[in-house]
Amino acid sequence: MVALVTDVMQFMFPNTDFLNYNGPFEVTMSYFIFMYIKNVEVKSVKINTIAAYALSVYLVHEQAEVREFIWNLPFIHQFVQWSPITFIPAIIFVTVLVFTASWIIGYLLTNLYNKFEQGIIRLLEFKAGNPTVE
Repeated sequence: MVALVTDVMQFMFPNTDFLNYNGPFEVTMSYFIFMYIKNVEVKSVKINTIAAYALSVYLVHEQAEVREFIWNLPFIHQFVQWSPITFIPAIIFVTVLVFTASWIIGYLLTNLYNKFEQGIIRLLEFKAGNPTVE
């Protein structure tokens, strides 16, 4: 409903930008989507494993340096500029490539950080005289 209201408002007032990322309609829609998703239970181990690192995909590929690096790669330019017929498959290929690389980076960094954090906790517990039993 909020998306419909946004579309109608944008149509009625074309000189006003109702479709920006920080607008009240988008914030409201985001809230409702998150509240819906919060109650969804996915029982697939594969999907949950992929989803666990989806935020890291966003964080990695949205860095200005990474984005510039990705789109300045020569083979990306070649794929995208071959012809209009290859444009969509090239964009899909680049998307899968970026998602996979960013997911792997997020997976590795998260697990590395977790191991580091566990090591620090064990060290602090040992120094305090309360070693945990595993």
